[in-house]
Amino acid sequence: MIKPQTIKVFLCLMIFTILSCEKKASNKVDLTHEDGNQKITIELENGQQYLEYEKPTKTNFVLKNIEPNNFAVVGVGIKILGGNDGTLKTEINVPKGYLENDTLNIKVRYGKENKNHEFYIPIKSTE
Repeated sequence: MIKPQTIKVFLCLMIFTILSCEKKASNKVDLTHEDGNQKITIELENGQQYLEYEKPTKTNFVLKNIEPNNFAVVGVGIKILGGNDGTLKTEINVPKGYLENDTLNIKVRYGKENKNHEFYIPIKSTE
């Protein structure tokens, strides 16, 4: 016979799993980070909210109230193309089979205080 405590634990895990899946499915990719009057927006040239494996995508990091000299970006497949007027132009090309999951983690550091933030962008296969 199954103990009532076991059933309660199982039901709690099921509810948590269902709610987690619903939250992930309904979440829109957050390509903007704001901290006070400072703002970073990622603009993907493909117009989507995802990248594709092995497909170079021009990407702009638009900075508001952040000096370009006080901004750094790190992530797999990111190539810096240049920048002007508060926009850092990059190209992102993620090799297939390199990441453990289909999400690119982009880390940024900005401001004189060296604040940090991470963006998570989904990646899809073109197959």
